[in-house]
Amino acid sequence: MPKDERDDHHEFGPSRLPYLALCPRYKSGEVGEAAKSGTRQHSALEQLIKGLPVEVEGLTDEEYDNASWAASHILTMADGAEIMSEVKLTMVEDFEEVLYGRADIMWTTEGGNLVLIDYKSGQKRDYTWQMSAYARMAMQLFGMRRCAVVELYGTLRDEVTRVVNYDETDKVLDIIAKAKDPESKPTTCDYCCWCVNQPTCEAVQREVVKVATGYEPETAIENWHCSEVTDPRQIAEGLRLADVVEKWAKSWKHHAKQAMLDGMEVPGYRIARIPSKEFGKEIKPGQVFTASGLSVDRFADCCDIGITKLREAVANDIGLKTASGKKAKEEFSSRFGALLSDKEIIRLEKEKSNGNAE
Repeated sequence: MPKDERDDHHEFGPSRLPYLALCPRYKSGEVGEAAKSGTRQHSALEQLIKGLPVEVEGLTDEEYDNASWAASHILTMADGAEIMSEVKLTMVEDFEEVLYGRADIMWTTEGGNLVLIDYKSGQKRDYTWQMSAYARMAMQLFGMRRCAVVELYGTLRDEVTRVVNYDETDKVLDIIAKAKDPESKPTTCDYCCWCVNQPTCEAVQREVVKVATGYEPETAIENWHCSEVTDPRQIAEGLRLADVVEKWAKSWKHHAKQAMLDGMEVPGYRIARIPSKEFGKEIKPGQVFTASGLSVDRFADCCDIGITKLREAVANDIGLKTASGKKAKEEFSSRFGALLSDKEIIRLEKEKSNGNAE
């Protein structure tokens, strides 16, 4: 059964601790495709470790290869030890359950050492407190004071290994306590873009204020949560500053990307070069249709109709330079009137100034 369908997602479970360690108010949103891919790989890994046929719906060849590499690596590391997979663990403090979660892989060695492995399907991140939580629960289960934890990266074909002492995991309790405290304040971090609280987060809003006031020192926003604003002038002020911040963000990303292309190394970011193909500007749709070998209907399903360009083409077809004239509009309607339906376009626009001072 995939992890997401089990009852092992505690409110402050191990997988949430990397986020909560940076921001106690972090709340994850919908599961993305990367997480779904990770779930498929975890399921495949579990079946491979148990020697079962791999039957995971939607599993790709690459995902299978990643899980297969991890399984082989784990079996080599275990060296004949009895492997426990997908073990539900519980952390107990003062006879009360603090959290629970599932460990991907565990075993004990002949020498009495405890090894815990967590499979990672993505890139390397700081999983210190997630692994500390798993280690603390495992050490409680086996009555040990030390545990070797391994982050196993299937895509990267790499591992990160360290030994955790029981006392070092006390920080996990502090992270959970802070997350439970309703008075804890949010902080901006690398995970803000994945947090459902981002649009109304006061920490994020403070960063917006810094940008806005940098451009507009006379900023007069009284409440940074738009849903709570009832003053029309405040709404207008917020819209004006939204334009400023949006332009700033676009410009910042553009120049940062160019700096990285020129060789600058920016911590936490990289340039992704994704191979892609596109038709050149000189290629005509007729050429594409001929080369496709598709039927007219099937080819049409792959195409988008641009009304603006079509209006211009019709105008040019009857010898006019522009599609905005009455004659061009009438010709367009005569050709396509039966195919057109009414549509209302609703958008936010700035009012044009009449040049008069109030």
